[in-house]
Amino acid sequence: MAAEQGHTSAPLTNLGLLYKDGNGVAQSFKNAIELYTMAADQGDVHAMFNLGLLLHFQGQGVDQSNEVAREWWTKAYT
Repeated sequence: MAAEQGHTSAPLTNLGLLYKDGNGVAQSFKNAIELYTMAADQGDVHAMFNLGLLLHFQGQGVDQSNEVAREWWTKAYT
């Protein structure tokens, strides 16, 4: 329903959160990163922030990178 109303990135971000936490699906940081990246590329600031968190703190599913995390956080807040 959200996608039909023009909110295409929100479902991706929410699904990414489910994968990150393993809530109702097998936990997969790799899937979370992919979904957050798709949503972030569509301009979803929540996805940008969450992507930065995974890159900074966990580095799971991708290589840990403070620099790339900072880039996503900067995009989210500008």
